[in-house]
Amino acid sequence: MLSALDATFIYLESEHSPMAIGAVYVIDAKDTPEDFSYQTWYSLVESRLKLSKVFRQRLVEVPLYLAFPYWVNDPGFDLDDHLLSVSLPGPGGMTELMQLAADTWGRVLNRERPLWDITFVTGIDSIAGISKGSYALITRVHHAAVDGKASTEMMTALLDITPEVRTIDAKDTWMPEELPSNLDVITRSWSRAGQKALELAGFVGKVAVGTAQLQGETWLKKIEPPPRLLSAPPTIFNQPINSARTFWGKNFDFERTRCNDQ
Repeated sequence: MLSALDATFIYLESEHSPMAIGAVYVIDAKDTPEDFSYQTWYSLVESRLKLSKVFRQRLVEVPLYLAFPYWVNDPGFDLDDHLLSVSLPGPGGMTELMQLAADTWGRVLNRERPLWDITFVTGIDSIAGISKGSYALITRVHHAAVDGKASTEMMTALLDITPEVRTIDAKDTWMPEELPSNLDVITRSWSRAGQKALELAGFVGKVAVGTAQLQGETWLKKIEPPPRLLSAPPTIFNQPINSARTFWGKNFDFERTRCNDQ
């Protein structure tokens, strides 16, 4: 069952405010085998689904919000729904790739499936320092399923740090579960409804107390009254939001960012 914090990412989500996180991975064509393709990538992911339960778990939401949503092994899991393939429009540069990423993250994930997908991008032909015909991966996973660290671990399960492909010996123990009826969901949730309500109340209370203490300390230091409601200055950031996203990336030489132990 989701924690109080993770459940808020579900409850606060709307068409105007997608709650997915993600990244863009650029794969230089000069480092890939000649026969590398979307199908190669598909087969690799398929062989590694067993490394993370996130890949094949979908959310079950509780009617009337009697308890927090919880995860079940998706009985209708289809990898085709999660591994997409698109060709980047010309000239196939950074501008087109970043716009595609922004458009991808501006859409809400389908809650009737596991809450992730990866878009395999071809046609990267004009990014400085990257070979023509290279590839990219645009990842998207719901914040209720992973945080930043868990998202990194999820991709670590799929990607290798050397050209040699890892051999995965782990046994696949995943088994699909039948989706519960509304009555089963309510019955299962009712026993924990009180507990989760207390957890949520405690979470909200801690946030409220912490915020009040921080604001109180700040006001005392400044000896100023609290700001008036809706008194934020008019700026380009103080506007109603929609689902549109803006994203950009920058290439750096690895030696500039690598940690030096000496």
